[in-house]
Amino acid sequence: MNKVLLIFISLLAISCKNPQKNNEVEIKLTGVSDKKDVLEKQKDKCTLLVNNFPSNFKEFNRVYGYDDDTGEGDLYNQYEEDITDFFSCDKISNYTKLEKAISIGINGKWDADAIGLFQFKLLNFIKSNPNEALKILEKIPEKDASSFWYFLFDGPHPEDKENLRNVNMLTKLFGKDNLQSSLLMKEYENLLGHSSE
Repeated sequence: MNKVLLIFISLLAISCKNPQKNNEVEIKLTGVSDKKDVLEKQKDKCTLLVNNFPSNFKEFNRVYGYDDDTGEGDLYNQYEEDITDFFSCDKISNYTKLEKAISIGINGKWDADAIGLFQFKLLNFIKSNPNEALKILEKIPEKDASSFWYFLFDGPHPEDKENLRNVNMLTKLFGKDNLQSSLLMKEYENLLGHSSE
């Protein structure tokens, strides 16, 4: 089942890599003269990508990550396209994408490449959709929310000033008295404590 899913996502991502070029190729191959039909097909592909995107960190890392012992994940070579397409798919609601993205962040750990890009895109997505993110985070257990915040700011340099700016921005967006703001600040302080050890 996992191999079928990986093959499907691979084919889907390949077809989503360059929408303009794919439009022209698909129009030539199918004889379709209406670009609108081709664009609709591509939107359906992005829906399939989001719906079949990993739902937890372990699966995400297995598919898109890199391990020094086992090497590249099954779709490591296309992580940039898939992650970008995941967050930019306008056929799926931001709330739905955030639910899946937040579930990936629970118990996650920073690594370079796919995981770092995912963190970056997710942070910006939360900043653009703070109310939706807050609704989702308030529904999950506090332990999972804490784990998510730790993951979101985890990295090789947690003391980076940009991280502090982002922490302050999210705290302001959520409200200083909000539980998520408290959890966020606590986990950020934990990261700073670990980086000085």
